[in-house]
Amino acid sequence: LGLRLRPRRVDRDTRRTQPGQQTVLREAGSIQCPWRWVDVLKNAAILSILFAACYDTEFWHPRFLLMDNIEDKGMEPVRTHNFQRLLIAEAQKVRVPFQVIFTTSMPDDSLEGSGLTVGP
Repeated sequence: LGLRLRPRRVDRDTRRTQPGQQTVLREAGSIQCPWRWVDVLKNAAILSILFAACYDTEFWHPRFLLMDNIEDKGMEPVRTHNFQRLLIAEAQKVRVPFQVIFTTSMPDDSLEGSGLTVGP
């Protein structure tokens, strides 16, 4: 996905409150990431199952996917736009009928007018 993980080690217990988020307690020695890599991995895993079903005719899984708010809680616009472009690039390789619907609060501007988007 073109994402670079830049974790940093936390040497002491810290309590942080960020605007619009709950207080988070981090344990000493834990690793913090500046973005929600778990969301990227979750979305990539879900998509990989869909694309496996598209590429392998013996893979019995629906060729339909509905993903609500793909950037979920803190993914940066650059990363969500890259994820959207990669999703579309992979989807264009598929040669069987399938459907992916995803919602986002940060649509990639390059998708405007492509016929792939619905809404404002």
